[in-house]
Amino acid sequence: MNNIIYSRNIKLIVCFLCLLIFNKAIYSDENNIYNNSFILITKDFERTLFSLLDRADDENRPRKYIKNDGSIYYKYKSNRFDPKLSVDEIEKIISNKENLSYQRNYLKLMLKYTRIMNIDIVLSKNKSKSSAVWVPSEKLVAINTSLISHGTKVFSEILNHEVIHIAQSCNSISSNDQPRLLNIDTNISKENLFYLNKDIYKDLSDYNKKLELEAYSNQSNLQLGVSLIKRYCLK
Repeated sequence: MNNIIYSRNIKLIVCFLCLLIFNKAIYSDENNIYNNSFILITKDFERTLFSLLDRADDENRPRKYIKNDGSIYYKYKSNRFDPKLSVDEIEKIISNKENLSYQRNYLKLMLKYTRIMNIDIVLSKNKSKSSAVWVPSEKLVAINTSLISHGTKVFSEILNHEVIHIAQSCNSISSNDQPRLLNIDTNISKENLFYLNKDIYKDLSDYNKKLELEAYSNQSNLQLGVSLIKRYCLK
């Protein structure tokens, strides 16, 4: 993301979190090898995770500043795809704290479901350009620690992206087979199409690109992610 505001405190927290990462392992799939240290998101660790996400949400909120001459200016986090906010819209965001209970409940539910499925969700400081990755052979989802600084909404959507990949794996004929398409909506946004066209996907087969297209097109639909896990993985 292109940040208009630099969130110094949360970056320091994430760096500190990286220092706390323990346990080393190597995970691989047919395209990549991951040599990472990680933190397993256990039930006990959830409180720490949500605390860090809450702090990131607060630091990512727009800020109002007053210059010495009395003039007012604002700073807020944005990217190339976000529409420019008017002063009234910014003031409304400042005045009304965003309700992220839906995303938080999704995270709690999905962490519960993945534990039932014996799938590990870990925070990882990896060198991969991917924000997160699902490794079927290891039953593991690795999420880069840097995602925490983007807050609850982004974190939940990135996890949901990997949840869709998990459902695709559950939809395969057997555990050793390639994930299968779910035949769900592939009406992708310009922002997600931009990410799908990045170099990290250039060597994927046409079929694997279709798997990614399904995940990118639906990652913001958290309710769908839950439904897919129930339908294909918890049956």
